[in-house]
Amino acid sequence: MAKLLIFIIMFSLPSIAMGEPWTTGSKTLYGLSVLALALDNYSTHEMLNKPGRYETNHILGSHPSDQQLITYTVACSIIVWGVAYLLPERYRPFFLAPIIIVGLNSTRHNFVLSGRF
Repeated sequence: MAKLLIFIIMFSLPSIAMGEPWTTGSKTLYGLSVLALALDNYSTHEMLNKPGRYETNHILGSHPSDQQLITYTVACSIIVWGVAYLLPERYRPFFLAPIIIVGLNSTRHNFVLSGRF
């Protein structure tokens, strides 16, 4: 049953079946999404160094270690790439742009809490 499901999914998504290449625009958006995730990681680290501050991401917990932050950022970057790879090229910008926006907004929020802005 699982093999049948994989077969159906594989041929129902054009980018998997056809192997749609990434355009320069999509590569740039992916790079910016990874940058936004890295900035969020850094700003979270800075914010957590302030007394009385805590992380609100339930996956990380209230006081994640640097290793947990890095692992989470790398995992998110890989997951974003995987999902974007599965999407047809024309839909990739609609997936990647919100990730950039959310990452930058989280960065701004963390810097405000840490007193940087």
